[in-house]
Amino acid sequence: MQKADTLLIKYNAIVIIVASIMNNMTIDHLVQHGYSSSSVLIYRSAITFLITVFLSAGNGLNLLPRNFRQQGLFMINAGISILMLFQSYVYLNASTVAMVQRLDIPFAIILGFIIGKRKKDFKLVLSIIAFCLVLSIFFIARQINEKPIGLVLAMLAIIMTSYSYMLIKKSTSEENNLVIVNTVNIGCIVVGLISGLIAHNLNMIRLADLWIFVGASVSQFLLNYTMAVLFKHHDIERGRRPYLVAILLVLVLEQIWVGHLFDYRNSLIIIMVVALIYLITLDALPFTQKWHQLRQARSVEPILDENLPVD
Repeated sequence: MQKADTLLIKYNAIVIIVASIMNNMTIDHLVQHGYSSSSVLIYRSAITFLITVFLSAGNGLNLLPRNFRQQGLFMINAGISILMLFQSYVYLNASTVAMVQRLDIPFAIILGFIIGKRKKDFKLVLSIIAFCLVLSIFFIARQINEKPIGLVLAMLAIIMTSYSYMLIKKSTSEENNLVIVNTVNIGCIVVGLISGLIAHNLNMIRLADLWIFVGASVSQFLLNYTMAVLFKHHDIERGRRPYLVAILLVLVLEQIWVGHLFDYRNSLIIIMVVALIYLITLDALPFTQKWHQLRQARSVEPILDENLPVD
């Protein structure tokens, strides 16, 4: 797996963009075509589980976690958050869900400020603006054919997902990458079964849709595994940049797929939030860097040597 990890680090942007587009489009298709979110969660995760077991057996890797308590907490948190995220596809466009998913970065920054681990800076300000933009959708939801309950579900899911990322970051120092992927799989299967039995909404998988479930499973495995690899080498914010490109591509592809343009206000909010989150992932704002460089250049006075002739 070491060779695969090296390739993923090198080509992570391409893998994440393609897998993210495939994941959002397949989940949206399945939910919109009669499958309950619990059923999608179970079938997709079961196939991903088989992929993980096959790869672990082929590479001689142990799937038993070293820290059962931490992985158990991660399993429950991941299962519930992904279930809510899948349910949000019933009420929102796939591109809106993809955008809300990336609020994990602003939320982590705001949370860090609240608990005293981050100082007030441009990232905090941009994070608050991004949240306010997304919240503005509540006021125009009916006009853009989306429902507020979908935003509530998606945002609750992202709050829980942000916590999951912290657990993943901790897990990368103790567990191999396949253990982390498998924890998500098991959590989704367990939560999907419980919620499906309680709601009595489990569907039988249709053979014609099997390839879509396989596509969703492969894309989810790639996203989870790539995330685990990246978090070993980079901070959480940098590891999320390729997803921003995927959001814009999903916005375009989804409109082509449904055959009509979305309300311009919805598209504008998505584009603005993506731009803000990209700026948040930078170490410094581009225009402030140039401004500081200009100030430093002006503050350096030329020093003339008295012994040198002056024209």
